[in-house]
Amino acid sequence: MVLVEMIAICERVCCSVRGTAMGFRSRGGMTPIGPDPVGNAANVAKALGRATDLVIRKIPGDDCVRGDAAADARDGSSSVRAVVLFLEGLADEEAIRRHIITPLLADAAAAIAHFSAANELSALKSSTHETLETLIDALLEGQVLLFADGCHTGLAFVMPGWSLRPISEPPSEKAIRGPREGFTETLRENIAMVRRWVRDPELRVTKMQIGTRTHTDVAIMYLGDVANPDIVAEVRKRLAAIKIDAILEAGYLEQLITDSRTTLFPLTQATERSDKVTSAILEGRVAIIVDKSASAIIVPTTVNELYQSPED
Repeated sequence: MVLVEMIAICERVCCSVRGTAMGFRSRGGMTPIGPDPVGNAANVAKALGRATDLVIRKIPGDDCVRGDAAADARDGSSSVRAVVLFLEGLADEEAIRRHIITPLLADAAAAIAHFSAANELSALKSSTHETLETLIDALLEGQVLLFADGCHTGLAFVMPGWSLRPISEPPSEKAIRGPREGFTETLRENIAMVRRWVRDPELRVTKMQIGTRTHTDVAIMYLGDVANPDIVAEVRKRLAAIKIDAILEAGYLEQLITDSRTTLFPLTQATERSDKVTSAILEGRVAIIVDKSASAIIVPTTVNELYQSPED
C-alpha cells in the first residue's frame, strides 16, 4: 500500500494544474492526454514509428507488486500506475533512475512525506503539459516524460545525457594573447560563456525555433540599452520570416537573413570566439547563436571589423 500511496501523491501533484477533468477529446487539432498511462505511452510510441531507441519504463501498481494475477487479468492496464519515457542517448539514465524511478518505487514513509510537502520531482527542471503533441516535442528535445494513472496531464523533466565537447580554443581563430575559450555545439553553454563576460542585467537573450523539421533553437543576444532597437527588430523580423525544413549550422542563417544585392564584402561576421561576440555586443551589435553550431553570427558588420584580430 505504501507504493500505491506514493503514486497517488504523484498523481495529485500532476493533476493539480488541470482543475476539473477534461476528458479525452480533441481540442483545436491537439490530442489531450488520457487517464491511462499505458495508452498514452502507446500513442507516443506510435507517433515515433515504434522507434527502437524509445525507452519505456512502467511503474507497477500494488496489484502487480503483490503478484495479484486475478487483478491483472481483470484489467491489464490497472497494474501500471505510471509510465516513464525517454530516448536513449539524449537523457541521463542514471539521473532518471535516481530522481524518478527510485522515488516512485520507494516504500519509505519519509519519501512519501517529501513528495507530499515539497514534491521532490519539482526540484528538477520540469514542465506540465496537457497535450501529447507538446510532450512529444519535449521528448524529441531529450526530456523525460512521466504519465500517471488517472491523470490528464503529463510531466516533462530536463535531464540531458548526450555527450558534450569540452570548451577549447577555435582552431580557425587562434590567438597568441587572450582567452582560449571558444563556442561549442551546445546553445546553453554558449549563452553562459557570454553571460560570464557580460554581468549586466541589460544583456538580453531571446530564443526562437527555426526549421519545420529540426526545430532548431536560435538565440538573439544584445544589450538592451546599447543596441539600436531598429536593428534588433529587423533581426527578429528576418529570422521569423525564414521558412525552411532544417537549420543545421549558423551558415544557413547567414545566407537567409542577408540582402540579395551583390557586394564584395560580407554583410555579417561569423566567429567561434566568445570574447569576439562579447566585444560586438558591448559595441551595440546583435549576436545570433544557433544550437548545435559552434559559430555565432554578428550583425551588422563593417569592413574594418573584418580585418581585426582577437589581439586587437
